[in-house]
Amino acid sequence: MLGADTDALRAQRDRLARASEVISGLADSIPGQTLLVEWRGPDRDTFDRRVRETSERLRGIAGDLDAASTDLDGHAEDQDRASDPDPAFTHTSMDAVRDALRTAQDSGLLDEALRELFGASGDSTPGSLGGYEDPARVRSRQIAVDEASLEDFDPRTVVQGDSFGDCWFLATLAAVADQNPELISENIRLVEGATPSEDYWVVTLYDNGRPVEHIVTQDELVRDGVRERVDHPDGTYSEQISWMSIYERAAVEHVGGDYGDLEANFAGNGFDMITGDDGDLHLSGGFDDIRRDLDDGHSIVTSTPPGWLLGGAPDYDVVDGHVYVVEGFSTNEQGEEVIVLVNPWGKPDGSRPPVIELTQEEYLANFVSRNNLQHD
Repeated sequence: MLGADTDALRAQRDRLARASEVISGLADSIPGQTLLVEWRGPDRDTFDRRVRETSERLRGIAGDLDAASTDLDGHAEDQDRASDPDPAFTHTSMDAVRDALRTAQDSGLLDEALRELFGASGDSTPGSLGGYEDPARVRSRQIAVDEASLEDFDPRTVVQGDSFGDCWFLATLAAVADQNPELISENIRLVEGATPSEDYWVVTLYDNGRPVEHIVTQDELVRDGVRERVDHPDGTYSEQISWMSIYERAAVEHVGGDYGDLEANFAGNGFDMITGDDGDLHLSGGFDDIRRDLDDGHSIVTSTPPGWLLGGAPDYDVVDGHVYVVEGFSTNEQGEEVIVLVNPWGKPDGSRPPVIELTQEEYLANFVSRNNLQHD
């Protein structure tokens, strides 16, 4: 096809225009928030000046995205763009997102920016997730939560529940368990009742570094929640309730009891909830930086921007608006170094592969950030 796919161009135009509006709104909201603080003197004057400068930088980024949106509209009208998007434009758009997040980070407004850009709709309920699991299928005393068993945990066995958008939590939970199974085993324990049906678990999560215990009973796990994948010799697989299913239910209670609340969040909060430490957010850096952190025993997850922001991931195998576990590095058939990323969707027969391998160029074109957590 020699002419442009004008429908796709206009869809991308609309996404960039929406991103511009979100960032512009964030820029407009910053000065008003500071007015609520009773504070006078030279330090206040300096602070207000920094706030104004930050707002202007965000408006500049919003203006760049708006200009790109207008440019795409012109290309759609002229029909002189090839059907495949210009890779340089894709990189420019990703750089604009990173610049916006970096500006928000420097201003102490990163959490708000991440919720604006990456927060899910949060509309899942027990009913939409298949209802509650039959307690008879739980078999509490067969679910291993001891450190020795957790040392064998493989993030590739995670199967995220259908239609439940808590990848930010499951990816960080898997990354922590992979590097620090001792912490996980210390924070989940089975309390045996007079009979197995009366068993329950106590899970410790964290609220701004403060430990909070949650009780999880056997009749509180949803059917379409996270499961562990068990691969069979004949090439088939099955799914079973695991310690992650229990942690997921505890997390729902931790955020207020509604399943939808566990969807509207982002990766840094996952580390904070699981360990009491939100780790570090990185908006730049290539393979050398990631390899060094892995060698130092860090748990690492990495995120793609939402589809509405940049029109979807350039690589079809990559899920947009999603969080992956960074497993390590390998070499592809062409002899190129690739990063190995684990998708918590986890199903070999799913619409996207459970494990992907990307060169450094492909990785930077698809992923906007990564979160690291260093363990003691």
